[in-house]
Amino acid sequence: MVSQPLASETVISQPAAAPLSIDEISRSLLEVVSEKTGYPAEMLEPGMDMEADLGIDSIKRVEILGAMQERFPQLPKIDPEALAELRTLGQITEHLGQGVSSLLPAPPVEVRPIVSQPLEPESVTSQPDGGLLGIVEISRSLLEVVSEKTGYPAEMLEPGMDMEADLGIDSIKRVEILGAMQERFPQLPKIDPEALAELRTLGQITEHLGKGTSDPIKDPQIEANHEVTVLPVNSPINLEHATGINFEILSEKLLEETSTSISTIQQGLVSLETLPAPDLLSFSLEPGTTCLITDDGSSTTTELAEALIGEGLPVAILNFPKELVQIQSQLPSSVQRFSMESSSEEDLVKTLKEIQSSCGPVRVFIHLSPTPDEIHPSSNGSGVAFLHTEKALVKLVFLIAKHLKQDLNQGNIEGRTAFIAVTHLDGEFGLGQTGNNYPTNGGLFGLVKTLNLEWEPVFCRAIDLDPHLEATFSAQVILAELHDPNRLITEVGYNSHGRSTLVLSNQVYR
Repeated sequence: MVSQPLASETVISQPAAAPLSIDEISRSLLEVVSEKTGYPAEMLEPGMDMEADLGIDSIKRVEILGAMQERFPQLPKIDPEALAELRTLGQITEHLGQGVSSLLPAPPVEVRPIVSQPLEPESVTSQPDGGLLGIVEISRSLLEVVSEKTGYPAEMLEPGMDMEADLGIDSIKRVEILGAMQERFPQLPKIDPEALAELRTLGQITEHLGKGTSDPIKDPQIEANHEVTVLPVNSPINLEHATGINFEILSEKLLEETSTSISTIQQGLVSLETLPAPDLLSFSLEPGTTCLITDDGSSTTTELAEALIGEGLPVAILNFPKELVQIQSQLPSSVQRFSMESSSEEDLVKTLKEIQSSCGPVRVFIHLSPTPDEIHPSSNGSGVAFLHTEKALVKLVFLIAKHLKQDLNQGNIEGRTAFIAVTHLDGEFGLGQTGNNYPTNGGLFGLVKTLNLEWEPVFCRAIDLDPHLEATFSAQVILAELHDPNRLITEVGYNSHGRSTLVLSNQVYR
């Protein structure tokens, strides 16, 4: 190994740093927390608990402290163990303030250019016209690309997010994202399909790309006259050197906290609990608005439309394309029918706009999920051959939720807006021994429960009906659920034994 000769030393006088007060630290911390979380700065107070009051997890804390370190490089670094003990914004301010004495004005210091000191000859690559792209730059660029391709704000994306579970990124979208990264940096290694399937999180993709950057990748933001010490991109020192945080210790601490959090989650066997009949909440829709029902091809659609009209509620019917549901229900003459020509999102948006233009904003949406017999007359009760059709129908309901969000969330607060999904598993959420237990429709329950958490103004409910129930009775129970004032329940089932919901039994499952 040959040492590099020292460059000529140039002394640069730095202006004296102004004293930093505890008040300035506190004010800056509140500004950074506001930027990273979205909370208005004026509502933040030093006594707030970061986790209990603001929902700030351990990873977000590291981001906040990193931003403070960028603002004030002289601030003392916080080791992960101390970080875990600091619960409130005031405690962090106090901890940082302990190092204020080191921030007093100092005499001019000498700043010398950084000179490359190779660890091994092969680990140093000289770039006269640019710098190298490290793991941090790859991560930043990947988050930007994911934001562009999915629509998620870049500031909400984190390396630990699961692409499928957290972001809904399918295999095709992953290929698009990696293609965009390849366009930005052609020197990045190609990822074969088998390896791609194993990479679950954004961080794993970053790490995989970083390991293969054997060729130097120019960073135009680094000026050509700066010499850079190049470390292997997969070295744990890169991030530690940049942030002052020991990530091995931090990872152990995060795992410990996660294990503690998981141990507090209630666990048990799922069982059915009988419910009484729902109470009645009377409401009316604003003039010029409508209830939208999807046609399941059965007489339940007819009965439900007539029941809603009987209550003075306007009704419109949405028919999915015949490639998905061939049968159309008979409708009262006063009800308008709107039919999709294809199962594409573009055609769905076009049809919804026609409904809104003709009938007004949708304030109540009820999806009647068809049984296999109604999807295709020759299915003979077997849904296996039509799994693709069932998936397409569930996907359309997700897209309907996406495009009706504004209508449903901007309704009259004195009335009621509602999103209801009706399935025909067995009336027991698939736990029974009879009925059409097709798991694809179970995705509708997850959708409804998610919307219930995110759409506070909207009444959300999933209803599972025994497919053997008569159409008139099915319409009556759907109408009763629509008028239920109880918003603590999100899913109910009906069969010959009555009304029920899912609860955790006392028997703990390990």
